[in-house]
Amino acid sequence: MQHSVWFLNNDPQVAAGSTNEGTQANPFVSIDLYNASSLPRPGDIAFFQSGTYTGSPNLQDRQIVASKVDDFLAESASRWGDYSALYLPASFEFPQEPATIVSPTGTAVTLAKDNALIGISLSVGPDGYAIKGTDFGRLTLYDVRATGPGAKVDLENGSLHATRTEVLISSTSTTGPALRWAVGSMENGADGPPAEDGKHYGPTLALAFCNITGPDGGVDARALGSASAKVVATDSVISGGAGIAFAVTSQETSTLSATFTGNTVAGIAGDFWFDREDDSTFTFAGFTGTDADAATAFIQGNNVGDPRVFFGAGIQF
Repeated sequence: MQHSVWFLNNDPQVAAGSTNEGTQANPFVSIDLYNASSLPRPGDIAFFQSGTYTGSPNLQDRQIVASKVDDFLAESASRWGDYSALYLPASFEFPQEPATIVSPTGTAVTLAKDNALIGISLSVGPDGYAIKGTDFGRLTLYDVRATGPGAKVDLENGSLHATRTEVLISSTSTTGPALRWAVGSMENGADGPPAEDGKHYGPTLALAFCNITGPDGGVDARALGSASAKVVATDSVISGGAGIAFAVTSQETSTLSATFTGNTVAGIAGDFWFDREDDSTFTFAGFTGTDADAATAFIQGNNVGDPRVFFGAGIQF
């Protein structure tokens, strides 16, 4: 499948002579002009040169928003698949700094389905979200930095795979978790139901080398309905401020498995909160009970604040 790359560049010298065709020679000089164009199609790439851009790009299915991609491209093609090439021309000069998308009000990035954000910064005002999506398929974040009083990520029904990503809420008055992830059914869960081969193909929340910091909670992950979900956090920093740093809940008839390795986690109301409700099933990799030995082993594997590890009623292992 042929993918097109559409260039955005608001450097004054470039913008002065651009005819806004989305090419390297004549890029779109603003997000509004990109949004107004009929040229971008599903699967295309919106490539931002260094600079500050105000607005919110209109995303279509499988589209990628990218800027400083040199680190990303250094990863193996086997790991990143079709994203590895990004279809950039051989003569392309990579940005030295990531572009910043500024959203004074509202949401900086509203997802379609199966999108990716690579090497870009998001700056969000007090009344918005950095990223928001419902039934969004699979979202890939690599080297994304979301900051500001409203820099929250809110996701329902889909998989998130985030690497080297920061979500840093700057205002102490912002309520709710920095990252909320909830899945409600197998049908809407992104990757399909679990397979008979024992491998997990359901919705997944995967964080690696991330920093998620909020004044009223870090990460809130929930499996609802009949979802078969998986939560994995590796070598990440999760801070909940006055709230809970990492809360994981299974409800109704859902099945949820969780794996945590080498994380630094701290929240005044709790470092970890694990809760199994209704007829759901909650399993952990790495330890098998709620007794002191199991909790100690878990704490040793993840550098927690006090430590404070809480278990809700009916937890199963």
